[in-house]
Amino acid sequence: MTAKAIRRYNLRATDEQAALIDAAMQLGNERSVTDYILGSAVMVAEQRLMARYDFRLNSRQYRQFLDALERPVQDKPRLRRLMTEATVLEEPE
Repeated sequence: MTAKAIRRYNLRATDEQAALIDAAMQLGNERSVTDYILGSAVMVAEQRLMARYDFRLNSRQYRQFLDALERPVQDKPRLRRLMTEATVLEEPE
């Protein structure tokens, strides 16, 4: 069940901004400009907050974290192959 929206935001946009928003909205599956703008704003807000995420470790956890960072790199053939193969977006050579 989704929460009922009760907060109102009043926005003003230039004709160019409105045209850009309308064009982008048409490419998605949002039901309205409001859904598109709110969805986009929430996504950006989540990204900004996650970029500032701060995590705290006690001394034992911190030591384990440092030990993991200092461990020698392990060869992972499947991961290496995945990262070196062409993607569906790249043209084959």
